[in-house]
Amino acid sequence: MNPQTPPHFPATSPRPEIGFITLGQSPRLDILSEMRNLLDPDLIPAERGALDGMTSRQVEALRPTGGEDTLLTRLADGTPVVVEKGMLVPLLNERIAELEDEGVGMVALLCTEAFAGLQSRGILLSPWELMCRTLRAMLPTGRIGVLGPLAAQAESVRHRWERATGLDTCVQIAPPYQESNDWSRLGEEFLREKVQVIVLDCFGYTKHVQNQ
Repeated sequence: MNPQTPPHFPATSPRPEIGFITLGQSPRLDILSEMRNLLDPDLIPAERGALDGMTSRQVEALRPTGGEDTLLTRLADGTPVVVEKGMLVPLLNERIAELEDEGVGMVALLCTEAFAGLQSRGILLSPWELMCRTLRAMLPTGRIGVLGPLAAQAESVRHRWERATGLDTCVQIAPPYQESNDWSRLGEEFLREKVQVIVLDCFGYTKHVQNQ
């Protein structure tokens, strides 16, 4: 080898610095396209979905059969699906482990739900915990309005937020992937309830909803 010629190393792909995990299937362009505008343009993200690679029959097997905690998410083709919360925990742990095995040091969950049993060797960002801490700092006392995606969740959502924040909570329901929501009526309901802060309790609520 000519000593003046620098050795050539094969090009390698940059290692993702943060991983995002959705409850449904990736990619979630509706979420990540908005988040990219808020992130450092040099930040390299990775994305996974708890239901990635699953057939429609496998996804159907995750549907609640009665009495379980339910969650609404979306498949890669945009189809909304309802799944049992408890059955997602092992799937989420698999995705967390996959990302960490690739060298990702920080994983963020794209869901506002509180999950028990998630395991991480690195940093795991939970929007639920961040939202609760922010609310307690913003509003030590008062009344909040929570917009949730499923009618079956209304009472559990109210209890969850009241227990976590100590704030009186009014819940309204509007499926985020439904075009027929009457946003004006929902806003008027929150005004009548005299809420001081409105919480969007689902990552499916994009800026379009926030601007209504």
